[in-house]
Order: sequence, then C-alpha cells, then structure tokens
Amino acid sequence: MCKVAQKRSFRLLTTVVALLWCAVAAAEGGIRQGVNRSIPRGSQLDQVKPVTSNFSIDVENKYRHDLQKISEAQDAQMKKALQLLKAQEYKKAVDEAEKVLNELKLQASEVKGEIISSRLAEAEALVERLRIAWGRERLREAHKAFQNKKLEEAKVLVTEVKLICPALREEAERTNQYFINSGKYEKFSKETAVSLANPQLRTLREEAATLLAEAKVFFENKRYDQALNKIEQVYLRDPFNMEAVYLAGQIYREFFTKGYYRHRADFELQSAYTTWQWIEPVFEAPEAQKEISVQEKGDSLKAMSD
Repeated sequence: MCKVAQKRSFRLLTTVVALLWCAVAAAEGGIRQGVNRSIPRGSQLDQVKPVTSNFSIDVENKYRHDLQKISEAQDAQMKKALQLLKAQEYKKAVDEAEKVLNELKLQASEVKGEIISSRLAEAEALVERLRIAWGRERLREAHKAFQNKKLEEAKVLVTEVKLICPALREEAERTNQYFINSGKYEKFSKETAVSLANPQLRTLREEAATLLAEAKVFFENKRYDQALNKIEQVYLRDPFNMEAVYLAGQIYREFFTKGYYRHRADFELQSAYTTWQWIEPVFEAPEAQKEISVQEKGDSLKAMSD
C-alpha cells in the first residue's frame, strides 16, 4: 500500500509540474507578443533583428538609395528654378523652388538629420532669393506704369509686391506713398495752373517771343537802346521769361564795358589837360636881341659918364 501511494504521489507531482511549465510558457509568449505590439514602427527597437539576418543592412541601403534619388531630383528642380530666373519667368521659378521646399519640410518632420536641415536651409534661401527678384521686377513695372500716367495700375503692382515678397514690404509701402503724394501734387498743379488763372497767357507768350526775336536782332547790330526797349516790352507780357533776362544781362554788360572805357578816356584827357595847365612856360631869348641889349647898355653908360 505504501508503494502504491508513493507512485500516485509521484504521478500527481509530475502532472502538477507539467501544468505549471505549460502555464509559464504560455505567459511568457503573451508577454513577448504584448511587448512587440507596444514597439512603434520605425523606431530603433523595431529595427533590431537577429544577428544572423541581413534585413537591417538591406533596409538601410535601400533607404540611402531612395534618399539619394530624391536629393538628385530636388537638385534638378532647383537648377530648373535658377534657369527660369534667368529667363525672367519668376512665378514658375518660385513654384519649382517651393515644391522642393515643401518636400524637404516633410522629410525634416519625419527624419532628423544634419543633411536634411542643411538642404532645407538652402531651399529656403533659394525661395527667398527668387521672391526678392520677382518683387523687384514688379516694383520696376510699377514705376514704369507711374511714368506712363497709369497711377491705379502702379498701385496694384505695388500691392502685389507685398504679397510676393514680405522682405520688400517696407520698400513697397514707401513706393506706394510716393505714388500717392505725386498724384496729389499733379492734381494740385492742374487745379492751380497759370493757364486757368490767365486764359490769354498763350497769346501773351507768343507776342513776347516775337518781341524777344526783335531784341536779339537789335543786340547783334549793337543797337543796345532799342534792344533794351524790346526786352522791357517782353517783361510786360511774360515777366518770367528767362531768355529775356539773360539778354538784358548781356546788354547791361555791354553798357558797363563801353561806359568803363569812356570814363577811362575822359579821365586820361582831363588829367593831361590839368597837368599841362599847371606847367609854367619858359621862353628863351634870341641871340641877336641879347647883343643889342648889351650894346645899348654900354652906350647908355658912356653917355652918363660924359
């Protein structure tokens, strides 16, 4: 009986141990499955593979190959954007560069790396350069439109500059203010024009031009008084005629020159006359008169002695 009881106890113990081992194995498998589910895809733990497998190396090489292809395509797009810039097709150039910029922003959000960051900065600089060139071209078109008296079109172009390139916003606002001030000045000039205040201005200026031509003829013939008379008549019709002012200056210069030389001649004449008047004349007696006077003097002395 004791042996039978021992055998039954041994079998029961063996069964219990087997059941416990199965329970432990099942629990370990559940834990591993839960751990695998908790690891996010793309993380470093997910890329851990058995040492005997080359799966991680293949994946890394494929990723590098794909990244190189993407980078080459992006470089081609940036070169195309620069070619469009030289052709002055600014909008197409900006569109090409912004496509590259958006792709790099997406890559930078998924993969952190120094290469992606540097390429992203390069693309941002290219887009900024293209937008500045585009904005400056719009500013040139705005100035051209303003010179052609198209003020509204110029204002629209300046507004486009603010949207195209925020870096040129201040310059665009200054240009817009200049256009507004110039428009106000032009309107004020038209409202206060001399032709409105004096409708006969055109006729008076034509008469002044005729008189000025006559004055020039008199001046060339050295008839300065008559030329000056014509110029005074010009002043009555066009007080701000600069040609008349210049010709009058030439006439007065001739008057001054001629008067200076006349004054100098009169002064020299008067000086010579005065000098001549103050000189005392000395007359020399003739030789015959001296001999007669000596003889007469001797005769008179002889007569007195007798």
